[in-house]
Amino acid sequence: MNNNFLKYFIFLSLISFQQKAFSRADLLITPNRLVLEQGQRSAKITISNPGDEIGNYKVELVNKKMLSNGKLEDDNAYPMDKNIKSKMRFSPRKFSIGPQKTQVIRVMLRDLAKLNNGEYRTHLRVKLLPKASKNIAQNEEFSINIRSTFSISIPMIVKKGKLDSKIKVESASWSSKSADKVALVEISRSGSESPYGDLKLVHIQEDGSEEVVSLLKGVSIYAPLKKRVFKVKPQSGSWPTGGKLKVLYSSSGKKTSMTYTESELKL
Repeated sequence: MNNNFLKYFIFLSLISFQQKAFSRADLLITPNRLVLEQGQRSAKITISNPGDEIGNYKVELVNKKMLSNGKLEDDNAYPMDKNIKSKMRFSPRKFSIGPQKTQVIRVMLRDLAKLNNGEYRTHLRVKLLPKASKNIAQNEEFSINIRSTFSISIPMIVKKGKLDSKIKVESASWSSKSADKVALVEISRSGSESPYGDLKLVHIQEDGSEEVVSLLKGVSIYAPLKKRVFKVKPQSGSWPTGGKLKVLYSSSGKKTSMTYTESELKL
């Protein structure tokens, strides 16, 4: 076997192993979003190990920014006036959890009175630490060992004072004319608060009856992002024919739901 073919084989093996490692990761977090508002200073987050082996975990705070496609990436240039990391305390930071067991993380906000009115955000990241490295391939010239890690991050948001936001569906269109097309919904935001809610596409038939054909639950547009584009697929695998689609973005997680914005999309 020549070296080029061997390296290619090792590369494919590495990708395959990483994918399997991620899918086996034993880590659940509740809740999946933490909001401190109306003077709240503390909260609890529960880490669960649903697996059948002991898991080792590490917790840290990281700042993230949202891209226009909704993806979140680490942000080392997060605006200092919105950086809440230095005022958040949590414990424990490193621990082990037995199979089918849980660990409570206690979170506390310091110096709330010193904060100006506004919305602040950071993310709590929980890492499932690797047990040991695994040698996946080697020959006389080299060997490759990998230590896979898996992590989940949840937003931690602090709200102080009266906040406002303006939300609008800027456009709703189709990605193409093919049968597997997706709906492209661009929503803009402005103001001091980031919206959080459900994006719903409702089919309004010729006789006026309505049916939900697509639902994205718990989606946000985090400040300072101005616009986000959602790619929406039908729940049944195909879009209905005739009539039209109503696009609704509504708040969620509160006692009463409020429609932020709505629009229409022709079929």
